[in-house]
Amino acid sequence: MIPEEKKAMQQEIANQKGVSCRAQGWKVHLCAAQLLQLTNLEHDIFERLSNLQEGIIPKKKAAIDDDLHRINELIQGNMQRCKLVMDQISEARDSMLKVLDHKDRVLKLLNKNGTVKKVSKLKRKEKV
Repeated sequence: MIPEEKKAMQQEIANQKGVSCRAQGWKVHLCAAQLLQLTNLEHDIFERLSNLQEGIIPKKKAAIDDDLHRINELIQGNMQRCKLVMDQISEARDSMLKVLDHKDRVLKLLNKNGTVKKVSKLKRKEKV
């Protein structure tokens, strides 16, 4: 059984302006889309580094020349960083979207506890 205080608080929240829009999680979806763009950018950087490594540093000469060896190591380090960043961003995005797993239940509670607003005669005529 829900105590009266809790029920009153639910009704208060349900009657707030724009609460159903917020419950849909549009900000979370927006952030998730931006994180996906960041992942794509990191992937592009990773591909560029791979092409740079293949084009500048032939595999056989990298062991001979100290400068080429140093450049090869720096490129490898940046490629590892890109992979790590892509993985972490994807994990953060997935965790963010898990917040919306209970969206349907929340919306159901909001609809159940919200007061029905009076509809003007003009709006009722438009619906018919």
